[in-house]
Amino acid sequence: MGSISPPKVIHSVAPKFPLGIPDREFSGIVTVALPLDTNGMPQQVHVARSLGPAFDENAISAVK
Repeated sequence: MGSISPPKVIHSVAPKFPLGIPDREFSGIVTVALPLDTNGMPQQVHVARSLGPAFDENAISAVK
């Protein structure tokens, strides 16, 4: 029986800051949750902790 190992980050993308919101005046965290398929690709990406629709959409896009 094969062993299961935790995923490793092989590529990271920073989400884009929403237009119209100066990045020097705001900071926060959007938490996304997702399972990975057998090839390590994200599936069913969804927001577990929101920072607002514009931030959430950009975080999901960065993960996908």
